[in-house]
Amino acid sequence: MAVFIVLFNLLIYIRASETIENIGLVFGECARNSGRISAVLNLVILFLIGYFGLKTIYKIKTKTYLFQVLIILFGVNHLIHFIFVSYYFKSS
Repeated sequence: MAVFIVLFNLLIYIRASETIENIGLVFGECARNSGRISAVLNLVILFLIGYFGLKTIYKIKTKTYLFQVLIILFGVNHLIHFIFVSYYFKSS
């Protein structure tokens, strides 16, 4: 599952590098878009916790698996977001 997030961020980087000439602006665009993905994942996680509650999520195996996958996806995407942000600050 984390491979999909990595591939999605790779597509973001390819699209940004094809449309923007300045490398600093490319990393800025990638950081913004990967941050938006993290925000969406975070909102879905918080919605699940708010709607079902952690006790209900951990009682049902499918919900537990979904919750764990979303947490892993958020962590991987946030790491990629941090890399984009650090390269953006390094190039600026």
